[in-house]
Order: sequence, then structure tokens, then C-alpha cells
Amino acid sequence: MAELWSLAQELNLKATKQIEDVLSQEQAERLGQIMLQLRGARTLLEIDLVQKLELSAKQQNKIRGIFEEQGEAQREMFQGASREDRRELFAQIQEMRAKGESQALAVLTQQQDSEFNRLKGEVFEVDRASLFGGSRGGRG
Repeated sequence: MAELWSLAQELNLKATKQIEDVLSQEQAERLGQIMLQLRGARTLLEIDLVQKLELSAKQQNKIRGIFEEQGEAQREMFQGASREDRRELFAQIQEMRAKGESQALAVLTQQQDSEFNRLKGEVFEVDRASLFGGSRGGRG
């Protein structure tokens, strides 16, 4: 799992670099803020945020544990679920994600939380369901 996480981070950094080569500095900064908002507290485990927020090893382990536990619970929910059942589980998954976000953010000190919010910038509203085809009846 750690190897997969490391590979995903490497690919993300490579893609980010390519995007930043096309955007102005201001555009790239805003895109980064929006991406932080969309990806949420899971970004707290990425090396650049670990460094910017000065997260301790204990904090990192606690956050990682929260998301690993959440992932396991989600896998268990989906095991043996039909396609229709999976659609119905979406609301439960959203609740589970929100709870995990809250738990992970609670690990931060007040100063770290303030800095994380500053890094996210002005709130960007988006319908997450529409990102995954939810408004069109699911993925095609």
C-alpha cells in the first residue's frame, strides 16, 4: 500500500509540474488551492504539506490510521454489493468521508489548521456528485 501511495504521489507531482509549465504563477497557485479543497484532509499525508504544516511523525501516523481504517470499512461495505447497492451506498460513503475528514483535521494544532485553511484559499464550490457523473445517472 505504501508503494502505491508513493507511486501516486510521484505521478501527481509530475502531472502538476506539466500543468504549471502552461499556467501563470497565479493560475497555478489557485489550481493548487482548489485541488487542496477537493482532495481534502488526505492531502495532509503528502510530503509537501507534511513539511509546510510541520506535522510530527505521531500526527502523520494518526492521520494515516484514520484513512486506512476508513478505506477498510469502505472495502467491506462494497464487498459483494451489486451495482444498484453500490449506488445506494454512495450517501453512506460520503458520510464516512466527512467523518474521516473531521477526525484527521482534529489531529492538527490550531496553528496547523489555520495554515491549512490559508493554503486552501478562497472556497470553491463544486457539486462533487457531478464530478463523477452523478448528475447523469452514474458513470458511463
